[in-house]
Amino acid sequence: MTSTNSYYSSAATDIDAISIAETDIDDEFYDCSDDENTPQMDTEPTVMFELQHQLTVLDKKIENEALYEEALCDLRSLATWHSTNIEVIWRLARACFKNAQNLTDKKRQDVLLQEGIQFCENLLDEEHADLHKWYAMLVGLRTEHLPIKDRLSAGKCFEKHVRLALQLRPTDSTLNHLLGRFQYTVSGLTWIEKKICETLFGQALTSTYTEAITNLEKSEEYATEPDIENKYFLAQSYCKIKSYKKSVDLFKQLVDLPPRNKRQEDLQFEAKNLIKTYSDYC
Repeated sequence: MTSTNSYYSSAATDIDAISIAETDIDDEFYDCSDDENTPQMDTEPTVMFELQHQLTVLDKKIENEALYEEALCDLRSLATWHSTNIEVIWRLARACFKNAQNLTDKKRQDVLLQEGIQFCENLLDEEHADLHKWYAMLVGLRTEHLPIKDRLSAGKCFEKHVRLALQLRPTDSTLNHLLGRFQYTVSGLTWIEKKICETLFGQALTSTYTEAITNLEKSEEYATEPDIENKYFLAQSYCKIKSYKKSVDLFKQLVDLPPRNKRQEDLQFEAKNLIKTYSDYC
């Protein structure tokens, strides 16, 4: 996500209950046939063993972008029988996010995001890092096209669940990136946006670029491999506090990394221009 108007696009509202068996979602997106082995009851040990095996297979499947749709279809089928199984539901949320993330049809994207959000909302009292993580990412991705009031409300929800997930898994690189990116966005809110938030919730969303840097640096520390988007927002945060040398160094690092998608290509293109702009300040 290059826009600072959303909290995640590369991480809640009341919605109608979504039927898995009779919804338009399956017709609109994928043909999700239940012809294969159908789970019986969550309480049966043999079924639970088979479920764990299926989830392990799906974890590998979701690593392959070409299989995102198939994984979502499989998880929808599992969720019809295991709607309160948190291990099924957080994976369904992840599949909804991954399938929605790069859709250009925003209406179709929103249907998928709301589907994932709806499934998660029944289990949000549980202390489960992955559930709160992917719920936050679904909420964050929806913010990009919401009106300002809804965007600010979603922002508070996003922050709440990112922080809940971080309490449970403080060394998660993605979660630290999400919080840092949120703090970067909040630091850039206009005066009127802050006043609207204060009117709606009794207090404004507040953060600083220094706070954003702290969490984005943690994301760098905990990451298993360099990440273009984290380096980009970390570099931008250093720019905001006039640490231009650190900023330019980070921009130079990210332009040398292989991009994984069009969004990262756009960030690299922007970074090249910013290197030219800020090199004179170093």
